[in-house]
Amino acid sequence: MQPVSVKTRIALSVSVLILVRYLASTIVVLSLFQNQIKDIIGRQQFDFLSEVVRGTDKNLQEAQRNLIQAAAHLDTTTIRKSGAAHAFLSEATHGHLMLSNIFDNGTSLFSATGVMLASLPYHEREGQDFSFREYIKRTIEIKKPYFSKPYFSTRPGTPPAVMLTVPIFDRQGRLAAILGGSVTLTNEGILGDIGTVKIGKTGYMYLFSTDRTLLVHPNKQRILKQDVPPGANELFDRAIAGFEGSGETVSSKGLPLIASFKRLKTTDWILSANYPRVEAYASVIQARKYLVMFIMAGIIISLFVVWMVMNRFLTPLSELTRQIEGIGQAAQTDAAPDITVTGTGEITQLALSFREMVKRLAELESQLREAEARYRTLTERSFAGVYVVQDGLFQYLNDNAAAFAGYTPQELVGQEATDLLHPEDAGKAKTLSKAMMAGVSTAPYEFRIKTKEGGTRWIMETVAPIVFNGWTEILGNSLDITERKVMEEARREREERFRTILENMEGGYFELDLTGRLTIFNKTVTHFLGYDGDEAQGMEFGNIVAPQEKRRGRVCGSHHLADPGRPGESRRVPGGRPGRR
Repeated sequence: MQPVSVKTRIALSVSVLILVRYLASTIVVLSLFQNQIKDIIGRQQFDFLSEVVRGTDKNLQEAQRNLIQAAAHLDTTTIRKSGAAHAFLSEATHGHLMLSNIFDNGTSLFSATGVMLASLPYHEREGQDFSFREYIKRTIEIKKPYFSKPYFSTRPGTPPAVMLTVPIFDRQGRLAAILGGSVTLTNEGILGDIGTVKIGKTGYMYLFSTDRTLLVHPNKQRILKQDVPPGANELFDRAIAGFEGSGETVSSKGLPLIASFKRLKTTDWILSANYPRVEAYASVIQARKYLVMFIMAGIIISLFVVWMVMNRFLTPLSELTRQIEGIGQAAQTDAAPDITVTGTGEITQLALSFREMVKRLAELESQLREAEARYRTLTERSFAGVYVVQDGLFQYLNDNAAAFAGYTPQELVGQEATDLLHPEDAGKAKTLSKAMMAGVSTAPYEFRIKTKEGGTRWIMETVAPIVFNGWTEILGNSLDITERKVMEEARREREERFRTILENMEGGYFELDLTGRLTIFNKTVTHFLGYDGDEAQGMEFGNIVAPQEKRRGRVCGSHHLADPGRPGESRRVPGGRPGRR
């Protein structure tokens, strides 16, 4: 594969730098632009939602006031008379209060126990007991106007609705009747209009309660369903917990949204507005496309301009590169290759400096090859064993180092160095080598190794840290001292035999050095003298004979020295150990 030229790399690098700068600037600008749009949309959407909530609260409160005003006109004493309940509802519904314009699902009058007394529009359930309904139970319980939870009517084909109820009391303050007005959740009216509001092209509004029940929604199939599970819509969950405001979220159907939430004051219901993010950020997406096109055009132009400039200024560098490649492909010689320098400027100065460096490198290479040859000669012809260990493995051995164990260097390279150690000496050898590597000890140490044939050899070695192939390793120098160890053992055995014979002799035996001091003697001599071995060792012979016998003792001592083992007589000096003569 043809390598990429310096000119092309510089052109690409500059273009990438420009691209990164453009991208960074674009990302920052678009991010700020998008955040600003999100804030503006969120504020405006929340303000609009707040107005809708205020209007809805006002309508519900107005409906409740009208219902309370209508209830005030009911004569509780005639409520059970025939036609009285219908007459009351007819006047309240079509009279000056016009409840029919507010309660699109009708109005009803119930007894204090929940029996329907009258209903407009009329239907056949009059006289039935509705005490099972939640709004009847709560009104009887709290004895105050009440907004019911949404419910489905028992009449087939009727839409879901909510009931506003007002308790009616007699003169004694006892509950006499309950007036109710029903509002549908799907038809246009106080609540149904919410589901028809559009936010932008595809945005919408919906109403739900704190128990996650959808009350009003553009999709009427979802009304009175709890189909937004916890965790499916983060802001939906936060709104139930008390959050009011706007933010980004994802609907339970997976649609990214800018959503706003506002709670109604009259009930525990929450109104929400959803604006799809793809529509909200359409201008940002369009701007992003234009910016990408602009960046691509800028990159193409910058590539062309930079390449032309680099082609003009980097031609001498290309020529220098070609010559350097030729040097790398040429055969290795001691002579420094020649580099032709043309032109002026920094690149020419670089070429001159490089030519001088090549000359110095050629000289250093020659010196290095000579030093390597000397080192190899020293190691290969040395009578000592030389080896290198890295990470516990042999990396190099000369012939002697391998031959000590009966191997060739090729057999041991790559093998564990500790495998050659005699089991009884392995721990000692490792400890001593670590001490020498750390500089704690400098004295050579001795240990045994196992040979290839299963025998044992004694080795004396020193180790030192070196740098080998760029890594810190262990350089070892070793000698085979097996013959010396054998001779030392033979000498020790001879001395032991001599000492055994000497100690078992019945007669006294001693030897003097040239100064007349005792050097070797047996127990018979120490017993005769009355001294122990440590006291007698090195004692002058003249101090242990009587003065009149000193001359003779010296003659005998000299004779013993010349002819060890010949018995001689002497008298011990007076004043020696008591009890001995």
